Amino acid sequence: IDFGFTIGKLYEFNINMLKVYMEYDNLPPADVLNVTIDWNEPGRPVCVMKVVDEVPITTCYMRNNLLACTLQNINVGNFTILVEYIDERCKACTTWLSCYGRCIWKSKIMNAVEGPPMTQHFTVVTTSTSIVLVIMEVFLVILIMVIIFRGIYICSKKPHLSLRSHEDKFPETKRLKILLLYPHDCKEFMDLMTTFRILLEEYTTFEVYDCFDKRHAESIGKNKVDWMWKHVMNTQEKIIVMETQCAELHQEAVMNNCKMKYFEPHWLDDLFTYAIKALTEDITNNTYDRVFVVRIEAFADQKVVLRHLSPFTRFVLPQDFKALISQISQSPNEHHVFLSDDENVNLQDLMNALICYKTDNPKYLSQLVHNSS
Repeated sequence: IDFGFTIGKLYEFNINMLKVYMEYDNLPPADVLNVTIDWNEPGRPVCVMKVVDEVPITTCYMRNNLLACTLQNINVGNFTILVEYIDERCKACTTWLSCYGRCIWKSKIMNAVEGPPMTQHFTVVTTSTSIVLVIMEVFLVILIMVIIFRGIYICSKKPHLSLRSHEDKFPETKRLKILLLYPHDCKEFMDLMTTFRILLEEYTTFEVYDCFDKRHAESIGKNKVDWMWKHVMNTQEKIIVMETQCAELHQEAVMNNCKMKYFEPHWLDDLFTYAIKALTEDITNNTYDRVFVVRIEAFADQKVVLRHLSPFTRFVLPQDFKALISQISQSPNEHHVFLSDDENVNLQDLMNALICYKTDNPKYLSQLVHNSS
């Protein structure tokens, strides 16, 4: 015999235990079946049956808002079922009259009453009835799906039902592309640029391109000049140029129509010179809004200026990191950059190491490139 009853909105209460009393209509009151359900965690009740006179164990389960129990090997008949919910707020001599200490709800009615427990008669739910209910639910799901697909089909056939207005109101967010430009320099500077690139990627939606990033080695290796040309001439792409003394030497080489020569050459040494030349000679694209010149505090001499680039603002790291991101994205309220203490310490340590290296080796460039004095 299967029977079930709707709990209704009792999930709004903090119920610690649920008791179901079932009495045979044709037996004396002493023969009572007590079903106790202990709640281990929300949505996962464990059913425990406590019975009198060795009545077989009942199995119970919860599904959505329905509690269903099954009795095995008992006589066929109708039973009177009383549901009692014990709530931790229902303490004696508090809100209840006459120091009554329990909360009693009638199924579906949700009515707390004073006095002896009330009973409610429920019709036995047979297996055939359950099958009919399942079939009705499946039919309802299929009907809803047919209505949805039919609506989509009708909308696709009507050109005047365009979604363009919605697309304009909620534009698709695209990742902003950034080209990070800096020349081959000392190891301390290159380590700092790697960390700078990682921070740009982690704290923004930017897609950062760096020719010294090993992730792009394969595409650069096919044709490094074409790779750099594609990014420099892409008007939808922003460019961050690091303003250093080595970068100034590359700019002078461009002006003198010559190439930079390193004592220990790298196969990408000439890409920065090529990019600076392309930006300097390009008169069709507005570099004023695309190019952002950044320098490292206490590393680049104040006299060092990439004078052939005219950015809107020059930025100094680390204090202008957040302002740089806001200016590039052109939405100061969109990006909120908060570096953790460890990342701040790591960035500052790398900057200190770079500054100390230059302080100890003020003419280190003469050991890096030819004719740097």
